[in-house]
Amino acid sequence: MLAKRLLPFLILSSLNIMGIIIEIEWLRIATKPLLIPALVFFYVSHNPKPDRGVLIALFFSFLGDLFLLGVGTSFFLLGLGNFLATQIIFTLKMGERIQKKRLDLLKASLPYLIYSSVLLYLLIPSLGELAPAVLVYALAICSFGILSLTYFLQRLQNGSWIACGALLFVLSDSMIALNQFYFQKDFFGPGVMLTYLTAQLFIVLFFKKEALALKK
Repeated sequence: MLAKRLLPFLILSSLNIMGIIIEIEWLRIATKPLLIPALVFFYVSHNPKPDRGVLIALFFSFLGDLFLLGVGTSFFLLGLGNFLATQIIFTLKMGERIQKKRLDLLKASLPYLIYSSVLLYLLIPSLGELAPAVLVYALAICSFGILSLTYFLQRLQNGSWIACGALLFVLSDSMIALNQFYFQKDFFGPGVMLTYLTAQLFIVLFFKKEALALKK
């Protein structure tokens, strides 16, 4: 049943990535605004209690997708701002679910601190006036990653979806940043959307499975 309701999202995702691979620009542009709405449909269908915060976070992701279809600094910043709101909401959601144990938080923080330090070392020379915005976003998404990994360390099997989703989100945004400021070309190709869409799917699966478990 879950797979059937997920079919629209999987089809649209496949078409979007196909459009990127075989360079059909109209297909990429036409499908991108439909991706998050299809995921919202999956999340709310047969869900006894959809989380309003998750829906708001997905709405900001939808806006972020739209703005990132544009070209130029203004569109990039608008996209970044909306995804910043997404990351803040997801971070708050995970903050409600973890146990505030310093050792767990430290263990979860180390890989993200090391990774983000290396990435920012590569990016900062090219960021210019965008540096403050990128640094704030990096802090937000790493916070989401750290709390998601903390949840996984505390819950193991129950936390695998959200931990993997957060990690893939970080990887996707890292690819965007490297494309934009380091390589200054589309070096990663379909990898950006593949990791992004998988990340969103895993995150939504986590929250939906949680709601279904509470129903039982």
